[in-house]
Amino acid sequence: MKSSSSHEAGGEDLQTTTLRDLVRRDRIEEAVVRATKAASMSAKLRVLRLVAEQAPKELARVTAFLARDVLAAMPAEGLGQLVSAAAVHAPNVLDDILAALPLRGGLVPHVLEAATKVADEQLKLAILVRAVDLPVPLDREQRSAYVSALAIARLLAQRSGEHTLAVQLADRARAFADEHLA
Repeated sequence: MKSSSSHEAGGEDLQTTTLRDLVRRDRIEEAVVRATKAASMSAKLRVLRLVAEQAPKELARVTAFLARDVLAAMPAEGLGQLVSAAAVHAPNVLDDILAALPLRGGLVPHVLEAATKVADEQLKLAILVRAVDLPVPLDREQRSAYVSALAIARLLAQRSGEHTLAVQLADRARAFADEHLA
């Protein structure tokens, strides 16, 4: 048995183990209550990540944590995984997640990657449109992902008959034509 000092030092691990166990046993609401009572952003993020990884069809049960302030604390890779999990397993919460994504250009590659995992072209288009509504990244690789997202979104919009959106996306892409060819 742990001493109280080792319990305090390992409290974070104990909390993670408890939250993981609750999610695995489909006691998601209890995990949400515990994370909320802990008043810890890391606990909220942990529950959100655990549900996205282990029970993605249940993302609707953690909508309290799909707020902009919570998602702003999540790393870019985790946000991409959350978008992908929602699109594939819980499309009913995808719009909430996309709307709450923080405005960080560094998210674009992760959101683009999430879109590539989605078979439904309308969901893929919604994800890509959100990706290109994020700030244009300054990093060359991330900027290339932004341009790719614009191009793919334009093609999907055109293919789905959303011609006005396709034209708007093409107009936005013109600003990057020279640099993307370089």
